Amino acid sequence: MGIRRHVAVPPGTTLNTVTPCAACKLLRRRCAEECPFSPYFSPHEPHKFAAVHKVFGASNVSKMLLEVGESQRGDAANSLVYEANLRLRDPIYGCMGAISALQHHIQSLQSELTTVRTEILRHKYREAATITSLQNNNNNNFNNTTTSVSDHASLAASILLPPPPPPPPPPRPPRLFSSQPAPPPTPPASLPSPSMVVSSSSSNSSATNSIYNHPPSSTAGYSNSLSSDNNVHYFD
Repeated sequence: MGIRRHVAVPPGTTLNTVTPCAACKLLRRRCAEECPFSPYFSPHEPHKFAAVHKVFGASNVSKMLLEVGESQRGDAANSLVYEANLRLRDPIYGCMGAISALQHHIQSLQSELTTVRTEILRHKYREAATITSLQNNNNNNFNNTTTSVSDHASLAASILLPPPPPPPPPPRPPRLFSSQPAPPPTPPASLPSPSMVVSSSSSNSSATNSIYNHPPSSTAGYSNSLSSDNNVHYFD
């Protein structure tokens, strides 16, 4: 029989003393209190330690567990199980195959993400251009509508409102209502006869009365007739 080696376990570690752990059960030995596999390999999951034992060996697994801190031994045991399963699944690449596949998947997702972002930006620019075009069209339509409404309003106003009245004629200068113009003044050298003086005064008074009082034409004719009678010499 081979010599059983006992591995020291840090104090405070809970050990499985009732049921042997998966490692001891696989190795067909009694699970002692100082078993290093008992806290990390449950007897209800024997396939985990089987894969680790087949790939790494029991002694190598115990050494790797004791080389890390006690708080990190659970994570180390899980990583050993994962690596052992991948190595059994892919004997050539093992974990490297899974890492490479994940990297290719990440690159594919990144290219898809870049394409989607480009499409989003293109859609945003197209939408902004469409909104700007619609706003310009609305402004043009509004301006055209306003212009047409103002034109229709001015046309309706020009049809409904009557034309403005014509301007009044300019005032005419006052006309003298005398049948005969006033006689020219006599030169101062020759003295006029009494009959001429009476006729001149009567004609001047009639012209003055016609300018300020606007007498009817019959009165002017009557005064003219008087002046003409004064000028006529009656013979016996």
